[in-house]
Amino acid sequence: MTVYIEYVVIDNMTMNTLLLYAAFLTLRQKPRLWRILLSALLGTLCALAMPLLKIPSWISFILKIAVALLMTLVVLPKFKLKYYIMSNLIFVAYTFVLGGAILGLFYMTGTDFKAMSAFTYSATVPVGLYVAGVALFAELVFNVVRYISSAKKRSAFMRRVKLAVGGRTFLLNGYVDSGNLLESDGLPVCFVLDKRLSRFATELLAQSITLPSAKTDEKFKVIFYETVAGARQRAYAFKPDLFEVEDKPKEVYVALAGKQMRKGGQFDILLNSSLEE
Repeated sequence: MTVYIEYVVIDNMTMNTLLLYAAFLTLRQKPRLWRILLSALLGTLCALAMPLLKIPSWISFILKIAVALLMTLVVLPKFKLKYYIMSNLIFVAYTFVLGGAILGLFYMTGTDFKAMSAFTYSATVPVGLYVAGVALFAELVFNVVRYISSAKKRSAFMRRVKLAVGGRTFLLNGYVDSGNLLESDGLPVCFVLDKRLSRFATELLAQSITLPSAKTDEKFKVIFYETVAGARQRAYAFKPDLFEVEDKPKEVYVALAGKQMRKGGQFDILLNSSLEE
C-alpha cells in the first residue's frame, strides 16, 4: 500500500492542534497559537519517528505518554500544577473520544479499520469520514465548554438558604433572580421551586382553608405578579418561621411557584434580588 508522508504530517498536525486547543478551551484558557502549533509539531515528529523505532510495545506506550505530557507542558504559558493535571486528563479524554468517533464512523460505513494506522492512507476512505469525525468531536467540545461556562456563571448567583415552616426545616439551593423585584407589604417575595417544600406548604395551605382557626391561617396570603410575557398571575405566599440566606436572617414572603416557573428544576428557590443589598 502506498504511503504518503505529507498526509501523515497533515493528519497529525491537524488532530494535535484540534485536541490541544479543545483541551485548553475547556479549561477556559487562551493559549498562544504558536505554542499550540509547536506542541502539535512535536507530537507529529514523534508520531513519524515511533514506527521506525524497533522497541517493545510497552516502551512505545510509555514514550507516547511522555510525549503527551510534554505537549501540554509546551502549551501552558505559566506552569500551574492544577491546570497541568487537568489539561492532561482532558487531552487524553478528548483523544479517546475523537478516535472513538472516527472508529464508529468507519464501522457504520464498513471502512477497513487498517486505514487508521499511522502510515496507511487508503484511497477508498472518503475524506468526509474524517471531516464528520472532527465535526462530531468539535460539537461535543463546544457543548462541554458551554455547560461549564453556564455552570460557572450560575454559581456566582447561588446562595445557601435555610427555611423553617410548620415545624419542618428545609435546606435549599437559592438562585438570586435579578428580574425578581416583587414585594408584598414591603417585604421581598421569593418563589419556591422545591417539590418537597411546595408539597408541604400546599398541605399547610389546605389545612388553613379547611380549619380557619388553625395557626397556619395567618401565614398565607394571595399575591399577584406579572410574568415576563406580561400575563397577570396569582400565587399563595406564606411567611416562614425562619428564613436565612448564607446564615443571615431575612424577613420575606415565600410564594408557591406555578408549573411554568417550576420547569427549570435547577434551583430550589428563586430569591428576590433585593436580598443582596
